[in-house]
Amino acid sequence: MKAKGVENAETINGNTPPYEKQNILQKVADGTVDMLYLSPETLQARGDIKMLIGDRKIGMVIVDEAHIVTTWGKSFRADYWYLGIYLQKLRKEFQFPIVTFTATAIYGGREDMYMDTRNSLNMVRPIAYFGVVRRNDIFMKVSSSADDKDRDYRKTKNVLALKHLQNASKRGQKSLMYFPTISLLNGFYQFVETNAPSIAKVTGRYYGTLTKEEKDAVLDEYKTGEIQFVLATKAFGMGIDIPDITNVYHFNPTGNVVDYIQEIGRVARNHQLVPRGFGVLDFLPQDLNAVKKLQGMSAIRKNQIQAVMQKVLDIYRAKGNNRNIVVNADDFKYIFSDNLDDDNNNLDNKVKTVLLMIEKDFSSSRKLGYSPFVARPRSIFGKELILATKEVQNTLESSSLRNYVEYVASLHGGNYASVLSIDLSGIWEDHYKKMSFPEFKYKLNTPDEREKLRHSKLFSLFVFASGVQYEFDDQNSTKQAKYKSIMETYLRFLDTKQRTNKQFDAKELGEFVRNNLRISDPFKARSLAQVLINATFEYQKLKDVKVLKERVVGEKTRFGVIRSGDIFYDFVSGVTNRIYHPKYSYFEDEGSMNIFHYRNSEEFSEEMIVLGIGEAFELGSYTTLGGYNPQIYIRINSVYPVEQAIKADQKYRNFILEDVMLKHRIGVLMQRFLFTHKENGNSGKELVEKYTNWFWDQIEDYFMGKLPEEVETELFQKKSRADE
Repeated sequence: MKAKGVENAETINGNTPPYEKQNILQKVADGTVDMLYLSPETLQARGDIKMLIGDRKIGMVIVDEAHIVTTWGKSFRADYWYLGIYLQKLRKEFQFPIVTFTATAIYGGREDMYMDTRNSLNMVRPIAYFGVVRRNDIFMKVSSSADDKDRDYRKTKNVLALKHLQNASKRGQKSLMYFPTISLLNGFYQFVETNAPSIAKVTGRYYGTLTKEEKDAVLDEYKTGEIQFVLATKAFGMGIDIPDITNVYHFNPTGNVVDYIQEIGRVARNHQLVPRGFGVLDFLPQDLNAVKKLQGMSAIRKNQIQAVMQKVLDIYRAKGNNRNIVVNADDFKYIFSDNLDDDNNNLDNKVKTVLLMIEKDFSSSRKLGYSPFVARPRSIFGKELILATKEVQNTLESSSLRNYVEYVASLHGGNYASVLSIDLSGIWEDHYKKMSFPEFKYKLNTPDEREKLRHSKLFSLFVFASGVQYEFDDQNSTKQAKYKSIMETYLRFLDTKQRTNKQFDAKELGEFVRNNLRISDPFKARSLAQVLINATFEYQKLKDVKVLKERVVGEKTRFGVIRSGDIFYDFVSGVTNRIYHPKYSYFEDEGSMNIFHYRNSEEFSEEMIVLGIGEAFELGSYTTLGGYNPQIYIRINSVYPVEQAIKADQKYRNFILEDVMLKHRIGVLMQRFLFTHKENGNSGKELVEKYTNWFWDQIEDYFMGKLPEEVETELFQKKSRADE
């Protein structure tokens, strides 16, 4: 917009510096900025829209790339899925139209993205305009091999991909190369550095975990031609418009057919520079394993949904059956594995996704028509916990901020006498309203910026804390013994696998746990086995050591033991002892123990891992206190339906989850159908032209909700096998 001479448009995102953000917000309030570009996360971080727009009215909300409201929203960007709920709330106060755009939404059929997006955004009888998905300026160069079992798969992929870059280099063409994971991308880059250093010098990398400066540098160099090639994950996508890309090469498919069409759509944006572009793929049968692995790593499982429901009930009861509760994502950490090779997957996202999955499933016409509880994320929180010496407590309670300070409890052991609650939102509201609340918190936590605040001397006394509260009673010695028994069982299993150098899966570990710990329900035992595996990966990430490695074979995840599990056993034993025999910054209260640590402390993360194991094995529940993860507000409407869903065990069905899994299966089958098709021709040019016409014919049918007969047949067979 700026390049087009439009001066009344601005954007705020996670990389916008606080001072610049404040200037933009002031321009919005003054009326000099009328168009504001935001991500759903940034928008929903403002619980009160007036913090963003002041006294202005909302003229229109535009949702670009609207297909990702439900596609990404149900996988790795939960805030997209919550967007409709947020906008519906806004419309109770403001009247405004919602306009959506996308180049790749399926209309009709099993994967009806049009209706799914429309319903998710609560759009009432929208006016719909349909365009054409076919790109006659994109030619498809897809070659496939029926068998790659006798080859070194990774080496073959590397050689084929490098050959493409070398050919493009000779022709002076820009190529964008997509990878499903960061590790595959970096592995190929190292291969290029070793085997073609001249190509490596003109090749950049682009993925989600790079800094903004690193990403911007790659984009600038790619636009100017300083580099000719970019290796990217899907982080390089919507919103990036480079006019002279000739080829999009897929090292592996990165997701579903919609993602693929989006990604090849990066070519030939300016026909004067590039008259026609190419979608290039050297397809081998194992290629779709990467898609299956991503799905396996990020997918939600039915037993995890039930575990989340159980945890919500546990917190509800621990809070004295209070129907309004606030939870932290950390409360659910033991349920999910976070050992992911992905740009955008984290615990907070998974918890929010599952809670909305539960709510929408219960609310559907196939279930109750209403939800037993509703969950709403809160990205900004007004109250924080701090650790205080007696002197600091006295200073704060007699200061000008005394009305915002609340005594919580006295602490035993260590250097701090008490834990206090600080009403930061109240301080901001009364004294710092000229800046946004996020900016206020930023300044508060940045020493140089804090010095500029009026209450800087008092703010410098704040030692922000994270804590954990867990059951603590006369059964503690029994609980410790049970922890020991659980870990000894797990260690024996790992030792056996290490000695025999055999891999295992959660089902096999579950059987071992069931037989050795006398657990009657095999599905419960399997769920507990997964908790132990998840905890091991959390420990590995925290301590930067390796006990287990993960490998996806087909659609199944298997694990191998790299080193003896005794290091993890010793870790759990030590933390368990610390939990049941605390020495520093703790207080006991009515059957519960509360331990506090500095914000971001490793001890806090250690206790979360161990208490998560204990909760899964029913050794007691826990909840986090003053955590730094975003909180989620939950309103309990009815307990009974949740209890029944948990009791149903394997008979429980979540139709939202089943729909997501079905669409994943369709995506895998459809891509195999597209990429293994063969045409006959007398020349390479004729083969490309015939395949291209066939490809776009299939895509046009697919985007109108029609699956090829071959895919329908295989889908039905796979579904029947899954039901069995």
